[in-house]
Amino acid sequence: MNVLIDHRWQMKLPQDFSQVSEEELRENRANMTDEGMVFRSEERHIFLQIFWKKVPMFGNMIALEKVVDLTVKQHQKVVPTYRSHKELSRDIAGQKAAGFSYEYTVQDMDQVTMYYLIRYEKKYYAFSCIMRKENQDRDAAFFQDILGHVEKI
Repeated sequence: MNVLIDHRWQMKLPQDFSQVSEEELRENRANMTDEGMVFRSEERHIFLQIFWKKVPMFGNMIALEKVVDLTVKQHQKVVPTYRSHKELSRDIAGQKAAGFSYEYTVQDMDQVTMYYLIRYEKKYYAFSCIMRKENQDRDAAFFQDILGHVEKI
């Protein structure tokens, strides 16, 4: 499946992914104002999320890593079982990406979220993957492969 991201990026997802409906997206992110898309694979038990929003005034003056630090703090506030923070970095489509991963528990299931943020043309783009901890090695490698094939258009 080819995915167009904000008319600026594209990526390919395997056929076992489907896009989460707008209604379900609104229900699960009621307090969020970012634009974006979420995809899930029932087979792999993972979610891929891509969100974007305009960089606020003077936002370009703040280091990307500082923005990521603020994002970590937001996640720590809304995820009561947040634990085991790890910093991440890589390039996505030639852009420097800063990020983090963390573990948490939802309904007695240990989960891992990997999160990367890039700044491009006055917008922030967030790429994240939610996976089961038991599948972390496999799914983290899969997510890295997906990010390695994101392209500017």
